[in-house]
Amino acid sequence: MSYQVLARKWRPQTFDEVIGQDHIVRSLINQISSKTLGHAFLFSGTRGVGKTSMARILAKSLRCQSLDGSSEYNPCNVCSSCIDTTSDTSMDVIEIDGASNNSVDNIREIIESSKFLPTIGEKRIFIIDEVHMLSSSAFNALLKTLEEPPEHVVFIFATTEPEKLPATVLSRCQKYDFLEISTDNLVEQIKKISKAEGICFESDHVIRKICQHGDGSVRDTLTLLEQALMYSQDKKINAELIEKSLGIIQEDTLNQVFEHLILGQSEELKEVFSKVKKSRIKIDHFVLEFGKMIHRLILDNSMQGQKLFEIELFNSKAMITNAELMWVFDIFTREGSDALDGVFATIAVEVLLLKLCLREEILKNINIKPKGKTETAPKESEVLTRVNKAEDKVDNENKMVGPEITNESGATITVIEREEGKQQLSEIDSQVTEKDSSSEGEKKVEVNKEMTWEGFLSNLSSISPATASNLEQGNIINRIKYEEADKLEIILGFSTESEVFFDYLSEKSSQEKVTDELANYFEVERNKIIFELKLLEDSEKERIGFNSIVEIDEKIKEEEKNKKEQVLLNNNLIQEAQKLFKTEVDKTIIQ
Repeated sequence: MSYQVLARKWRPQTFDEVIGQDHIVRSLINQISSKTLGHAFLFSGTRGVGKTSMARILAKSLRCQSLDGSSEYNPCNVCSSCIDTTSDTSMDVIEIDGASNNSVDNIREIIESSKFLPTIGEKRIFIIDEVHMLSSSAFNALLKTLEEPPEHVVFIFATTEPEKLPATVLSRCQKYDFLEISTDNLVEQIKKISKAEGICFESDHVIRKICQHGDGSVRDTLTLLEQALMYSQDKKINAELIEKSLGIIQEDTLNQVFEHLILGQSEELKEVFSKVKKSRIKIDHFVLEFGKMIHRLILDNSMQGQKLFEIELFNSKAMITNAELMWVFDIFTREGSDALDGVFATIAVEVLLLKLCLREEILKNINIKPKGKTETAPKESEVLTRVNKAEDKVDNENKMVGPEITNESGATITVIEREEGKQQLSEIDSQVTEKDSSSEGEKKVEVNKEMTWEGFLSNLSSISPATASNLEQGNIINRIKYEEADKLEIILGFSTESEVFFDYLSEKSSQEKVTDELANYFEVERNKIIFELKLLEDSEKERIGFNSIVEIDEKIKEEEKNKKEQVLLNNNLIQEAQKLFKTEVDKTIIQ
């Protein structure tokens, strides 16, 4: 049998083998045992936390020929159905990649396939990985089947970016958020695998270092372990080996840097750091680990409740306050992050360490003022005068007062537009002044609204996201006829591809809901609102140049991406590289 990487070899095959996702395992087991299974699931979470593995285990459990009692939930993994699913040869468990099968035609194939009964068992399972990569049209085509699939069909979606899914899809699925795997769980799993694989570690500390760099992902952790194994050859792994093979810095190296920094030994610090620069250790990894080390010391001392405490250094001991440690941590993390973003990251981090090493000399020269000059705080009256003058200046420079309009109730409306300036005031304020017969003067009420369709949808998104999302699948095809306290007329068009949204919004309950929200937002009586929906044929779409709001947003994003891509390709460095290697850029990734 050919070699199989550890991440695939140790992929969990039963619910009991899944680690770190107990909340999801328990929920799925209860559904299987009580036979109250949903028809659509959404598994979301970062990479390597078990989304696809859980989908396959669930698929096997639903189709396993050996599960017949309510107390059983794990697939047997020996029946023909389980074996076919594990080997990815089952005709009734269809797993596709959403990134490469994201068109409407691909989804139509799934819809057609879902109509057929399973060849074996009771369920036919469709697993779509990276489902967020499906196009808007593909999602639209899937919605009806996703809401009311045949009784024998179950959909399981997996994604790392659930926020990119339409609200209409999210509302049709049971949503399960996968957590990052804790370091303790990863350590236990690595110990179990190491025992089975005959891997010998120098200490548990080495295992923990590898797991910490797995960053909550089982797959990433096993990949690091395998890379270290390839370097060792005899399956023995120690701290020096993981530094050379994985670039994971040893604890002794960190302790040496910290000792010289605390004791103010600049020359010794430069010598130790030069070894770091010559090794495979990445500078961002060094900054992260060194920051964690200082953080641990701060927490340890905080638990002891001492202001001054003794710390063990690499070759000596030193007395230090927690306040000084916090200052070192603050400067290192803040300026270290900025240093990593620069061109000379390694040099900048080295200079930062030397700065912290010379902190006493630097700090004693801060806040020195010339002799004979003192500053006094301004009086309270002076401060108030400055504030008032500043407010008057803003009002005078940024207000453009328009004509007054009188509505049916006799209220006077004065439109005030504030230009976009340093105060970044871009909204349109409607200032309504009502005459108060019982008292002298006027009562003013400010209403911050932009009376547009976009403003209405934005407001509706905070009240009913699903309804706003459905409306965005269409677009207004008339100039909104809006007369204050008189009449509001809106005609919303939909393309035939979005007919499912047209049908939903055409229902009486949906019409009433939208009309109520229009009345509240535009402050028009409900019986004076005309809200119509129109399904547009392709010829009519072309004639009026119709695009839905969703399509317009996608086009804008695509144009922005193309512009960024063009700027990248026009970069002198890229063009020189193409000339040098006599080739052309065939792919660009814009984030």
